[in-house]
Amino acid sequence: MFGITPKRPRFFELFDELSAAVSEAAGKLGELLERFDRLKDRSDEIWELRRRGGRIALEAEKDLGGTFVTPLDREDIQGLISHLDGFLSRVEAAADQISLFQIETRTVEARELAARIKESAELLAVAVPLLGTKKAPEILEHSGKVRKLAGEADRLQRRARAALFESHHDPAHLLKWNEIYDELEGAIDHSKNAAAVLETIVRKHA
Repeated sequence: MFGITPKRPRFFELFDELSAAVSEAAGKLGELLERFDRLKDRSDEIWELRRRGGRIALEAEKDLGGTFVTPLDREDIQGLISHLDGFLSRVEAAADQISLFQIETRTVEARELAARIKESAELLAVAVPLLGTKKAPEILEHSGKVRKLAGEADRLQRRARAALFESHHDPAHLLKWNEIYDELEGAIDHSKNAAAVLETIVRKHA
């Protein structure tokens, strides 16, 4: 597969578009938690990217259902679509909750988690367009970095929840932030799983 196909299949183009939408949305989430202003406007911008990503994912699903011979194994195509779309969905949900819950102050841990989510999305947006090329080592390099970021984020997530319960005793506040952390954790999980799919594709087609 790598470097053999003369013309990149349409699935690859859709993957590229979806990973770019994820990266842009994750970047906006990072800005939201860094600047912590215009929460509703920033959340709405991410929601528009979520809509765009949803349309791309749906188009890819339709193409998959109507294609007899696919450039990659069907389960890998499905997995990459699912995890990129899920990544985007969790990023949007986190931003939406911050806006809807009218969170007044951000936590240091949330900012750090968003920074790792942003970096992971950027790495995937570089790695995904390399599918179908001779650059398998670069894909593995980027996916490895995503896995490392996910490990850092998992540890940070645990510290974030511990700090939350140590510093606040208002049940409503705890519930709101716990739900936001759940969405951030879900985004991280999808980034890690998308990286794992890329690694599987490389192993199968190298």
